[in-house]
Amino acid sequence: MPLIATLFFEPLDVLVFRDHRPFVAGQHFLARSVFPLPSVFFGALRTALFERAGVRFGPFNSKENPFDALTADDRALLGDTDEPGALQLEGPLLALKEDTTKAPSVLLPWPRDLDVDKTKDEALPVYPAYPRPTPGRSLRWRSQSSEGSLHPLTHLPTSDLPRGGKPDKTRRLLTAEGALKYISASAKGATRLDLTPCVDFVPERCILTHEERTGIARTRAESPQDLDPLTVEESMLYTVRTWRLTRGAGFLIDLHLADHQRALKDHLDQILGKIDRGLVRLGGKGHLASVTVYPAPDSPLESLRRTTSTIARSATDAARKAWCLTPSVLDPAPHTMVLGDTLRLGGVNLRGTAKNPRGPRPLVPALAPGAVVFLDKPSALTSHLNAPPGHPACAGYGVHLSISYTLPGA
Repeated sequence: MPLIATLFFEPLDVLVFRDHRPFVAGQHFLARSVFPLPSVFFGALRTALFERAGVRFGPFNSKENPFDALTADDRALLGDTDEPGALQLEGPLLALKEDTTKAPSVLLPWPRDLDVDKTKDEALPVYPAYPRPTPGRSLRWRSQSSEGSLHPLTHLPTSDLPRGGKPDKTRRLLTAEGALKYISASAKGATRLDLTPCVDFVPERCILTHEERTGIARTRAESPQDLDPLTVEESMLYTVRTWRLTRGAGFLIDLHLADHQRALKDHLDQILGKIDRGLVRLGGKGHLASVTVYPAPDSPLESLRRTTSTIARSATDAARKAWCLTPSVLDPAPHTMVLGDTLRLGGVNLRGTAKNPRGPRPLVPALAPGAVVFLDKPSALTSHLNAPPGHPACAGYGVHLSISYTLPGA
């Protein structure tokens, strides 16, 4: 897929990215914010481009089709309720504007095969975990005990981390420089590498923080003659946990076109110019973010992917692993090892159609960003990491870096 542009969304206020839990009076009163799913940006971008193309959205139960106003090129590019169109996203990833160039520098989710040692030195020692090539005794991942738990299993990771107590729980993000160190160490089969703070990684709390806000839900009065049309609903006190990004931080996505729609590039460049340096709705009702469009050669993710491929060609072993950057579903396959968390993907179809009836979609488990997948046999990982059902790959699901690794001593 040809890269068209890189888009940087810089929030102007706090953001709310709700999890799948519903609000029910007297039962669920806390709305948690999760890292925004790729579909959030796919929807925000399409909505902004739809509006620039003349679409005016009305009530969801309206019988009028708002997409009738689209030209043929706009409909092929942006789609409609049933068809996603030709846009292809990769992301979102956190990014931070550099002080000098003001260009965004990408921040990547921490790979879950990096075991962290506690240290008071300036450098942070990390120990890459590898699968055992043969059955044997292997340490349980992130053991709580000081000695660790030993199991005669093949699919548990092993690393050279000196076990000395509870694991480190600080959340970190890798910079592009740190990512290259990690990728190079993995290809060489290194058992340790030292990462420099602020150069190779940053603590997540320096980029985003949580804020809690409390409110009272209100409903419309039954009689239109009431002086106050909104009244307080009983048992609807709620708390929303929001996200606030530091100054200069935002979200980065790469924008592609489907291979069979490359002829629409000039038209896409034209409508992207309408939102460049403009505002779009993002992260909750009434919340806005500014959008900056960068040319394709300036994509930090594409640059990192090219360098990763160069390192892979120089590796002595052809074994591969995937570093998940966005949620992905793992197809049944003989995997050596999977490290990482899972999350639940859901959603609601607000505007029902014949293909997508109105109502909630089923929850689907997926690998969280930062998960690492190893394969038993050398293979391209693209066929094993896919988008979840109802969450299309064009919206940014299933994005990963395919990395080579060598077992230590091999």
